[in-house]
Amino acid sequence: MFNLILTQVCNRRCQYCFAREMLTEGADAGQNHMEPSMFEAALALAERSRAPEIRFLGGEPTLHPEFVRFAQQVLGRGFKLLVFSNGLIPRGPLQFLKSCTQKQVGLLVNVNDEATYEPGEYDRLKDRLASLGQKVTCGYNISQPGFSLEPIIRLIPELNLARNIRLGMAQPVLSGKNQHLNWADVPAVANGIINAARLADPLDIILGLDCGFTQCMFREYYEDIISLRIHFKCCCQPVLDLTPDGKIWYCLALWGHPQFFKLGQFPDLQTFREEFEAKFAILRSAGLLDDCPDCKFRRTGQCSGGCFSRILQQWQ
Repeated sequence: MFNLILTQVCNRRCQYCFAREMLTEGADAGQNHMEPSMFEAALALAERSRAPEIRFLGGEPTLHPEFVRFAQQVLGRGFKLLVFSNGLIPRGPLQFLKSCTQKQVGLLVNVNDEATYEPGEYDRLKDRLASLGQKVTCGYNISQPGFSLEPIIRLIPELNLARNIRLGMAQPVLSGKNQHLNWADVPAVANGIINAARLADPLDIILGLDCGFTQCMFREYYEDIISLRIHFKCCCQPVLDLTPDGKIWYCLALWGHPQFFKLGQFPDLQTFREEFEAKFAILRSAGLLDDCPDCKFRRTGQCSGGCFSRILQQWQ
């Protein structure tokens, strides 16, 4: 897999977004979109690396003026395409995505609380989601302990979307300037996830945890995780990100860190990953909590000890 940050333009301003500073810098510098030549070089790198899937991110990737052409190139070269979107998709890209099959294209659409949308946006979002149907998996980023997934759980059968919800925790960027969870909120977050799973399970809606969670968050809930069919993982396994300026990052949450590489610096994605792992090896071994060094899950690779961005920020 390879994440291509197609654009630094976005039609939303989510307070927890870990790309907020990148979006601002791109607008200030007038370097908003990935150039076609860089996109072609990125596809060539993915082909050499035998990556099965290309992912489009942003900003809002469907705002790139060449979105449809880029997507056609991805599919024409045999990749699966996954689009990370806020769902407020322009009509041209929307029509193209509707014309694709589920085997060709999937969308992970980040759905926020309805109160955060401008007038008319939430209805437009629902219209877009309904037109894309089963291609859409909803995502939700937990940025405060008192969250509710009930609106998304209701939305999924209403709009005939894929019966999965990807859950992420809002993690701090290196500057700490985005809205993010405090680690003291973790017990309430774990309890909220279990309560949401109890609502989702009778509808065969499966909750899946993205990176950044830890095993010890859920030590009281292991039986619930099994019985409620939660897709549970606590391993930080970043997918490399290419930004429009040609920089490759270990994870986009680390944007602005002095450790990055340039597209073309190494022959394939595996080498990029190995170089990053070597650079970050000591910090990767640290873990977030005092208990991490002696944790059996940490020792056996079943838990990474928390989000690497949070670990880096803690050590700065």
